[in-house]
Amino acid sequence: MDFRLKYIGKEFEFFPENEKQEKFDYERLVYNIERREKKILSDLSKIETLKKELREWKKKRTEGYKKMVKYHKNFSPNYSFNLNKNKKQVEYKSGKTSTTAGNRSWEGVVTFGKYSKYLYLGTIKEIAKKLDLLENRGEFYIHYKPDKDKESENIIKEKLKQYLIPVFNEKITNFLNKGEPDFFSSEYKLKGVDILQSLYRKSSHYTPPKERIKVLGKRLPSLNVRNKNY
Repeated sequence: MDFRLKYIGKEFEFFPENEKQEKFDYERLVYNIERREKKILSDLSKIETLKKELREWKKKRTEGYKKMVKYHKNFSPNYSFNLNKNKKQVEYKSGKTSTTAGNRSWEGVVTFGKYSKYLYLGTIKEIAKKLDLLENRGEFYIHYKPDKDKESENIIKEKLKQYLIPVFNEKITNFLNKGEPDFFSSEYKLKGVDILQSLYRKSSHYTPPKERIKVLGKRLPSLNVRNKNY
């Protein structure tokens, strides 16, 4: 429907002023409506273009995400720390064998893409001592029994993750950037207790071990023994 008014001509001059104003207002409204409709059509066309572009972006995002997830899974180090509770078979020179409690020790494995490395961390006692020194706890973790108590085992395990993983990650990063030292080489040895000791040396409460004072005994004078016939 065409809402525009027909041209009136010179007779318009004889219209009352209020009707002239009404006509002006009406024509302005019709004009504004036409402009807004054209803008909406233009905007709708732009929106369709933007929506089409957005669909392409989302498609690329999905493809990229799949690639990134693959990289994340393959190139983010994964750690597993466990307490070795296996018993040990000992064979004596006599040929007899005996089953012992074994050397209860903390172990770890790190996997990184195609690489993997076994990590010997230390015995229960060694780890407990180093944690007590590192956290300045006196004799605290030394009383834990992780081989007998699951809660103690989980606490020590989380502590090992807290202190050791950042160090291992830094060494892996150095290996990736510089190519050396070869973190995953079997010749490159790492012990968890050594790392904990190194962290303790860097702590504010580090106390150097006291030097042992050697007590030198006096040498006895040489004896002049003569064979005598009695």
